[in-house]
Amino acid sequence: MHPVLVRLGVVLLLLSVVCWVLILAVPFTGLDGAALASAVGGLVIGAEAVFWLGLVLAGRDTWKLAKRHGWRSVPGALWRALREGKPSSER
Repeated sequence: MHPVLVRLGVVLLLLSVVCWVLILAVPFTGLDGAALASAVGGLVIGAEAVFWLGLVLAGRDTWKLAKRHGWRSVPGALWRALREGKPSSER
């Protein structure tokens, strides 16, 4: 897989995490009920879409790595993939 696509996929995966964290901040924005629900709904849909697109771009090896080593090692593996431009197959 091309290194630019892997890096873009990893960045999108990280952006997905940012979207999920932003959901926690939405209630403190002072929006009314309908706007609050729209903002949270938009962030949830956006986070999911960005996650799956990032996973497709990061490649099958990244998914296999996450399944094999567990989710606790994923941040380090994603950092290495971002730095090297390819998913690392081993820890």
